[in-house]
Amino acid sequence: MPVPVSRRLRLALVAALLLAMGGGLGSTPALAASDPSVISRSGATLMLHGHAYRFTGVNAYQLGTYWSVNAGCGQQLSTAQLDAFFGSLRADSVVRFWAFQAQGVNRTTKRIDYTGLDRVFRAAERHQQRLIPVLGNQGGGCDDGHWKDAAWYAGGYAKRFNDDGRGLNPVSYAAWVTSTVTRYKGSPALGMWEPVNEPEATNCAAGFKGGACYQHQICPTGAAATLRSFFDKVGAQIKRLDPKHLIASGLISSGQCGARATEWVTVHGSPYVDVATYHDYGQDSTAVPGDLWNGMATRLKQAAGLKKPLFTEEVGIMASTNHAAGCTDPSTRSTLLGRKLTGQLAAGSRGFLPWFWVPTQPGGCLHDISASDPMMRVLARVPL
Repeated sequence: MPVPVSRRLRLALVAALLLAMGGGLGSTPALAASDPSVISRSGATLMLHGHAYRFTGVNAYQLGTYWSVNAGCGQQLSTAQLDAFFGSLRADSVVRFWAFQAQGVNRTTKRIDYTGLDRVFRAAERHQQRLIPVLGNQGGGCDDGHWKDAAWYAGGYAKRFNDDGRGLNPVSYAAWVTSTVTRYKGSPALGMWEPVNEPEATNCAAGFKGGACYQHQICPTGAAATLRSFFDKVGAQIKRLDPKHLIASGLISSGQCGARATEWVTVHGSPYVDVATYHDYGQDSTAVPGDLWNGMATRLKQAAGLKKPLFTEEVGIMASTNHAAGCTDPSTRSTLLGRKLTGQLAAGSRGFLPWFWVPTQPGGCLHDISASDPMMRVLARVPL
């Protein structure tokens, strides 16, 4: 049932007062943005332009790369290539990309320099597209090299790290969040914020660090409470600066440390997590993948119980353009991904972002989806 206007106004005033006081909202659900041009939510439904909103798009993590300024992460696109990319998508598509601190620091001066990220926002604005800038990375790759362990989620994010020795993180993660949210909160291209890519409150086994910690994690007691506390605190920080835009969890959601089974509900129960995410790999022929405890069907049901939307934030199938042995071809992959797309939207997912877009497809068996890949036509034409 729609909330009466007078009640919405009262709720908005209460929320604004609490945010101004720096306090939390407890169990109060996030309020929909009053600006219809901003993606908001009404319970488990995303809203845009006054209507229920579902989306397609892609992950294009490398868009912030600008070699003359930052250290980059992946292939650099020229301004013309950025325009061609965003122009190839239907309006109000969603593009997820890395906005880690290392992409916003001048590699020569070691000072904050948003030139590379500004290029992405301006290009998306020119073509009426929506962005999910991801502000940190679990494994530290393309960022500070620091594995985000339980201590980091418990408050270590307020400290600086330079584990890879590049000196590209002159401020703490917490300070980077404040600076970046403040800079881009007014952009019409901003879709929603994401604090960390694939967060999990695991500790790294001795002798490993950064990305090498994958497959060498130790799940500590209380991981779910640690993750929940992080979202409560950093989410509140983002909402104080930008109460209009939603926050996506960024979780893989298939059973990682701190978000297994019903722990997932604990984490997504944070009033500052507006949108749940699911990452789909490894079950190429199954539209709605996963098991009874951590599968996508379970996550959709849990998200519905929380009255929050869920979308497929990453989904990947490897393919080869040069007939690599044992690898499918792009046409077959587009058929498989198309079945996932229609099946997951029908099951309740609010969006679908394949991993990942590149300007040209290199050889080998890879997740890369080039500009000419048949999957791009599927994404542009599927009924929403």
